[in-house]
Amino acid sequence: CGSLPVPQEGEAAFAASNGNLACHGDTIWIFTGGLTSRCLRSLDAGKSWTSIGLPVTQGSSMTGVFSATFRNAREGWAMGGNWEVPEDNEGNLAATTDGGTTWKTMANGQGPGYRSSIVHHPTQTGALVATGFDGLDVSLDGGQSWAHHSDSSHYVARFSPDGRTLWLAGAKRMTRMNWPLQ
Repeated sequence: CGSLPVPQEGEAAFAASNGNLACHGDTIWIFTGGLTSRCLRSLDAGKSWTSIGLPVTQGSSMTGVFSATFRNAREGWAMGGNWEVPEDNEGNLAATTDGGTTWKTMANGQGPGYRSSIVHHPTQTGALVATGFDGLDVSLDGGQSWAHHSDSSHYVARFSPDGRTLWLAGAKRMTRMNWPLQ
């Protein structure tokens, strides 16, 4: 691995969802939070890195990006928020269509609050699931709008390779759900 950018004061990488690292081909993205929230990106399998600031909630120890998902090498989403104020739904979701060079805030004030995990559906374009300790939400339009599905507490979500099953895990529980969700 090449030389990563120097961590900023108060910068952290959250591991609850095992989702702050994403890879596609030779491209690697690492997401941080805390006082500074950034995307560290390598286009050459980790030989060199760039640092990209993110337009998400940041500035205290439990804010920033907690999870990211990439549909391909260009289209991705980064989600998190403020763990200490989970109902705050401003600045907790950003999206890129250029592989992470630029990011824009999505569903600001309209989507779910803090979420520890976001995952894209492997075959249904635009379908996203986000989960956290206070609920599960679904978007079918690439994150522009969200529907609250459940108050169930989970920390991580993953789809089966064929997209028919959504697996969720949390404190002392694992849940299997059929897709589409009912």
